[in-house]
Amino acid sequence: MSQRRELTLDLVANVVIPTLALSFLGSEDRLGPMWALVLAISAPILHSLWSVARKGKMSPIAALALLSVSLTGGLGLTEADVGWFAWKEAAFPFILGTLAVMSTRTRWPAIPMLLEPLIDHDRLHALLANRNEEAGYTSDLRRATWWIGACFALTGVATFALARWMVVSPTGTEAFSTELGHYTAMSFPALGVPSTAAMVWVLRGVLIAIEERAGVDIDDLLKT
Repeated sequence: MSQRRELTLDLVANVVIPTLALSFLGSEDRLGPMWALVLAISAPILHSLWSVARKGKMSPIAALALLSVSLTGGLGLTEADVGWFAWKEAAFPFILGTLAVMSTRTRWPAIPMLLEPLIDHDRLHALLANRNEEAGYTSDLRRATWWIGACFALTGVATFALARWMVVSPTGTEAFSTELGHYTAMSFPALGVPSTAAMVWVLRGVLIAIEERAGVDIDDLLKT
């Protein structure tokens, strides 16, 4: 499956279907708030399970996303206090940021793992060793990882503020479903796009640092 088609399916399952279901099907003369919420959370859950069945594995990020969607459904169906929704939404980026920073002390540091499919690391480390730049490269990665953590932390704060502002009605009500639909539609352009742009900016800085440390153009280090 092409990356474009996969991205389209991700957006449809995680944004379009939940937004339409919650915004237009939550009234009592249609599905009602409970069944609209069930439909809204079913789409991303089924899409995640289909992806796992197709790829044979689930990434930690996908697992957290699935947990987040399930918790949203649980809050709505059990009619928990609406204030928990904002905390739940903010927890997701905070957890990701914490995991990214903590990964620097494990065998699976976040940024090298992200670059693994692209960069020929054996050649890179050979060039770094010849130029005595391995320590500097490690320092660059550590600094970039902290920037990634900071980006996630800022996203968590913004997510909390947006959720508290947009989703205020009691859970289990038609108003809650409508507000949740509007929040789902707004969160992607308002939070997803800026946070993704920030991550790209950080990774771009890493690639520039690799070129300077290794003394070659980044194209010469890409896997063929």
